[in-house]
Amino acid sequence: MLLGFDSKEVRVCIAGMGKMGGYHLHALEQLMAGQYEPYYKGDVEKQLSKIRIAGVCDVDEEHLASFPQYDHYVDYAKMLDDSKPDIIVIAVPTKLHFEFVAAALKKGIHVLVEKPLVTRKAEMDELVRLAKENGCKLISGHVERYNPVAIKIVSMIRERQVNPQSYSFRRTQKHHERIPDDIIVDKVVHDLDLARYFFGPVKGVNVERSRRFEGQVYEAQINVEHQSGVQGELFVSWLVEADAKERTVRIECEDCEVRGDFKEKKLRVDGKEVDCEVPGWITPSNNQIKDELVDFIMYCSESTEQARLVEPLLSLGEVEESISLIEQIARSVNA
Repeated sequence: MLLGFDSKEVRVCIAGMGKMGGYHLHALEQLMAGQYEPYYKGDVEKQLSKIRIAGVCDVDEEHLASFPQYDHYVDYAKMLDDSKPDIIVIAVPTKLHFEFVAAALKKGIHVLVEKPLVTRKAEMDELVRLAKENGCKLISGHVERYNPVAIKIVSMIRERQVNPQSYSFRRTQKHHERIPDDIIVDKVVHDLDLARYFFGPVKGVNVERSRRFEGQVYEAQINVEHQSGVQGELFVSWLVEADAKERTVRIECEDCEVRGDFKEKKLRVDGKEVDCEVPGWITPSNNQIKDELVDFIMYCSESTEQARLVEPLLSLGEVEESISLIEQIARSVNA
């Protein structure tokens, strides 16, 4: 059931209080404190003012003690039953996503789950069925879509300021022990989604090469072809010596070269820095997770004349497409 504008509260729970769960909690606390952005539209502030943290959940009971101001649970099912959230943010390990998402949807709870939502199309199909059956909104947290560099690039392409021909994404860093997934699931999914966002539906993917470390894929180069005719490559690696992270894109256009740095939130066209602000849409410096949460809360709310202006940057259909492609890439590197 969609959230009404006459409801007294918007009750939100978080499952998984690691790094990403902490980021979501901080963003929700900012919204609860009235820290809104000037580009939020319609009746957003009226709905955001009702946010309440109904509970947080994690398997580490000692860690949960860090959040004494909120009801906290080790048992996920008990939190769903006791807290009765309208919305849940799921930031647990990927292998638990299907189980956690399905349990929430069956109780009529709207779900925002960290990427990837799941890694198999069959699981995705079942979750989409459950969401429709129970009248729930379901989406994946592809937070890079809320990066000002990404939004500016999309704006330039849509306004025909640039005509992309080819591209190259690079995403590299040292591997962190907290990450249980291989690099296809953890990193490729980011840039594959951005490529879809920038250049449209994907026609095909091909794994050019991959490298393993201790039996797990740590590096891969993937070629991508879009239905629009644009072609590109995605390069991801944990086999780097430097501690610094790289999250960049280079786009060869008909009359120029565009280079974006998602980490530094900087964009250059032919070497000249471009302001990433898009009036009414984004500012050059933003809290991406907070903006993502605002969109999702409004996505779960009943439409009003004003609130119809608020739409997520990501559709469920695009999530389904990404999962199908990730499953295809994973099969290829593991063949």
